[in-house]
Amino acid sequence: MRIVFIGTGAFARSHAESVLRLGHTIVGFWGSNPARNAQFAELTGAKPDHSPLDLVDGDRADALYIVVPPFAHDG
Repeated sequence: MRIVFIGTGAFARSHAESVLRLGHTIVGFWGSNPARNAQFAELTGAKPDHSPLDLVDGDRADALYIVVPPFAHDG
């Protein structure tokens, strides 16, 4: 399964580790923190996208994980 992520913090990294252990591929991600993005890229081998909308453009992914802090849930 090809998966993309929105969010690159600690919880996102934890989910990504599980996804990778299950044999799936992370094909892209978007996050607002450059330092966390670099860590997420190192962990997953994926490259960051310029916009969250780029992640769902076309058919490159089978699933989308949205892993953002509670304050970001409503917008």
